Amino acid sequence: MANKPSRSHLVSSLKSRIEKDGYPRLQMMLMVLMTGLIGFLSSFILLHSGMKTMWLRYLCAFGIAYIGFIGLLRVWLVTQREHVADVAEAVLDIAYHSSRPSSSSISSSGDAIASMNQLSGQDGDFSGAGASASFDDTGSVSEPLIDLSEAGNAASNGSSYGSGGGSSGSSSSGIGDTLSGVGDADDLVIPLAIAAFVLALLLSTLYVVYSAPMLLAELSVDFLLATGLYRRLKKIPETAWLGTAIKKTIWPFLITALVISASGWVLQNSAPGANTLSEVLTYHEAHQDAD
Repeated sequence: MANKPSRSHLVSSLKSRIEKDGYPRLQMMLMVLMTGLIGFLSSFILLHSGMKTMWLRYLCAFGIAYIGFIGLLRVWLVTQREHVADVAEAVLDIAYHSSRPSSSSISSSGDAIASMNQLSGQDGDFSGAGASASFDDTGSVSEPLIDLSEAGNAASNGSSYGSGGGSSGSSSSGIGDTLSGVGDADDLVIPLAIAAFVLALLLSTLYVVYSAPMLLAELSVDFLLATGLYRRLKKIPETAWLGTAIKKTIWPFLITALVISASGWVLQNSAPGANTLSEVLTYHEAHQDAD
């Protein structure tokens, strides 16, 4: 009697067919762009509704955008349901035919298991070699990095230069360097906050787009199970597609939301009275011109 394929086998097979027959990453990129548009419009509406605090407005807008992203995944599942069901039936047929016992299949499966064991053994040797190499590199450092005698001579020379009439000049120059360092740090707040803002959006987008084939395959299997289109898979436990979608996407969205909210807090505190990113930039340009 033929064994029924597992959920992981179906997801893997469906992922390969989705990558071959469609453009999952392009479709996911379009969904991410639409999600960004939802977030931008949400922030605009919240601003004109009286929510002036940037970090809170960004956090709420990102939450609304995430709900919109889940809705877009649902729309994709509904529109692609028939196509995915056909592909799934073809995958099932291949799985059922390939699971019939025969001498050739038994020998091929034995060769496959042997090759997998060989690969796993090579992988373990590689990881062990890497670990030993790192310890050897660490233990090879035997020479001192600083000559203490030279450091003592430099300290004595510095003290001799400091004695005499130049002490007040060196202290005043040290205070000036400290103040200029504080000013430079304040000037770096805006570009660093904006860089964190953009980098968080870019990394989360790349992660979701790159993992699109696997994500869409898992959602498709769970959706087809939930809607009863997989009549031949009664032994596979039904998993809600919504739970799978949240589990696979919540962390990149949550981390990005926290980074963007923190960036909004830093930007607004660096420009009192500013409520948007453009107002923050205008505020700092005006103060730079005044200085």
